[in-house]
Amino acid sequence: MVELEAILVGIHRFFCLIWANKFRLIVESDCKTVVDCILGQVNPLANALAMVREVAEVFKARNIMLRLIPIVCNVEVDLLAKKGIG
Repeated sequence: MVELEAILVGIHRFFCLIWANKFRLIVESDCKTVVDCILGQVNPLANALAMVREVAEVFKARNIMLRLIPIVCNVEVDLLAKKGIG
C-alpha cells in the first residue's frame, strides 16, 4: 500500500508542474507485486484493490509507462531513502 501511495503522490506532483504535458512520465518501481498489480497481471489483495484501480486508471488516462527495476539496481537509492535523504 505504501508503494502504491508513493507512486500516486509522485504522479500527482509531476502533473502539477507547468511542463508536465510536454513530457512522458516513466515510473520505476522495484516492487514486482505492485508493478504486476498495476499492469493487471496479478489480482491485488482486497484491501489494496481500490488504490490499485485508481493508480491503474491514472496510468491509462495519462499514458504513463511503468517499469520494474531490479532491487540490485536500486541499492544506493534504497540506502538513501532509509536514511531519510532523497
